[in-house]
Amino acid sequence: FKGLVCFRYTSNEKEMYKTFDRWDELAAISDIDNRSVGRQTISDACLLRATAELRSKVRKRDEIYALERWLRTYLLGKDGEGQEGNAFFKKKIEPASLKLGQYREGAFNLFGFYAASKGNAHWDSITMRLHFLREMTNNVAATKEVEAVILELLLRANGSEGGISGKAMSLSNLDAYLHKVEQLALWVAVTKPASAKRTLKIFEFLDAIEEEEKEGGDASKIEAISQEDKSSLREALVVSEFGATASGKKIAIALLKRLNAFVLAQKGSASGESINTSGDAYLEFILPKKASKKAWGNEWPDKEEQAQWINKLGNFALISNKATARESNMSFSEKKERLSKEVYSLTLDVAKMDTWDSDNLVKRLAAIVGLIDQIWGL
Repeated sequence: FKGLVCFRYTSNEKEMYKTFDRWDELAAISDIDNRSVGRQTISDACLLRATAELRSKVRKRDEIYALERWLRTYLLGKDGEGQEGNAFFKKKIEPASLKLGQYREGAFNLFGFYAASKGNAHWDSITMRLHFLREMTNNVAATKEVEAVILELLLRANGSEGGISGKAMSLSNLDAYLHKVEQLALWVAVTKPASAKRTLKIFEFLDAIEEEEKEGGDASKIEAISQEDKSSLREALVVSEFGATASGKKIAIALLKRLNAFVLAQKGSASGESINTSGDAYLEFILPKKASKKAWGNEWPDKEEQAQWINKLGNFALISNKATARESNMSFSEKKERLSKEVYSLTLDVAKMDTWDSDNLVKRLAAIVGLIDQIWGL
């Protein structure tokens, strides 16, 4: 694809090599501050933009064909009329690659609209949403397709950058759209829809964004998932065995980090960003997987009841440092001291409890779902 853009679709020899050199600089080892993102990010950005603009899922065997079709569609269209491959690189490939690299690295301060957002009431909310989405798309494979929508929104927030016509999307709309993208990502990760259904939702949402922005842009008018999807998601959050799989644990960590950021922001003690960038977070099974009768027999005498609840969302707490096997299997009265020193508000709530039995686990699960309802209105 690099050869097509730089040589086959660029007629001026000087522009050929100039574009080739710029592509190499962009493809250098990732150094976001110096506008290099690495070859993989360029490849991913091109595939995401081709998928979004063609509204067609790109299959592995058809990548070059799809990318050339994306290029030709631009050059034959209104925005690319009279232009060549060098302009396509400058207006499409380079900005998309930089935005994707910045997003994946969490370098949100490098977004073109960041300077204008200082002091804006929506910025803390936008960063909380982006941190959650980044955590999901970087770690949960099923949500990777959602990057097509995120990249679309980031490019639109920068106005004409990336060849998207019209003025920059307002921060209030960006915030509202990202709210719906969060719902979409969570629905994809937790309910595990079929690939075709997942892709259709993404394309329908992209269509809705495009139509709404043409008409003046009121993000509140459109939805990424239906009310039925929201109900299914809410139920899945309650019954899913998050602790049983590696991907489930990653979803639980991302979700609990998002909820803790929301609680912290609600308290007004710090920006939502601070809790998201405080370092790695680990998942603590409050009732441990290897609960001994001596440590847990009084609170959890029934092994079947333990098995029913041990992997549920209500049995987890975020911790800042990975616990040893010995610490993980301690009794609740011993765990409380360690949990009481954590930075996460929801973990501190657990440390205030006198016991950890099925009643308190169910209450905590209800509280978590209540927070999810507050954020996403499920």
